[in-house]
Amino acid sequence: MNISNSQIDILRRDVRAGLRALFRPEPQTAVEWADASYYLPKESAYQEGRWETLPFQRAIMNAMGSDYIREVNVVKSARVGYSKMLLGVYAYFIEHKQRNTLIWLPTDGDAENFMKTHVEPTIRDIPSLLSLAPWYGKKHRDNTLTMKRFTNGRGFWCLGGKAAKNYREKSVDVAGYDELAAFDEDIEQEGSPTFLG
Repeated sequence: MNISNSQIDILRRDVRAGLRALFRPEPQTAVEWADASYYLPKESAYQEGRWETLPFQRAIMNAMGSDYIREVNVVKSARVGYSKMLLGVYAYFIEHKQRNTLIWLPTDGDAENFMKTHVEPTIRDIPSLLSLAPWYGKKHRDNTLTMKRFTNGRGFWCLGGKAAKNYREKSVDVAGYDELAAFDEDIEQEGSPTFLG
């Protein structure tokens, strides 16, 4: 039986497509991913450039990115890079682990500002994220001030924490808070932010 070169090419293409579903990226910790892929944009970072995890940040980021740790509470001082660590870990979850993620900030305005000044420039400056965002810089249903939907099927939501509705009907793999101390203690008499989230 003779097989032509074009038939061999078609067979290779089809086998490759079938095996693609079995592909899993090489395991990486959140810190390994961030040190290799994360970039601090000029719009929202003290110093623009490639992320370098500081020694005190390693355990925090790896705990946040671990599948074996369900909850991480960080008591910290100001200006330790917490928001950047959180965003780096969320980028890791979206791109490497392919998880749906959600972050709450104290108000809707805080969430919109975070999306504009931190998230959007981060997507632009990380090639692996940008490749998952063909809508970047365009008006598109997958590119809003509250949600970004990537071509790997994963979503990132950034919502204000004042309204109880922002905690409802959100099925995500990873959820977190930034500036939790600034949240209301009781959200519309339905419970604390951490209880609702």
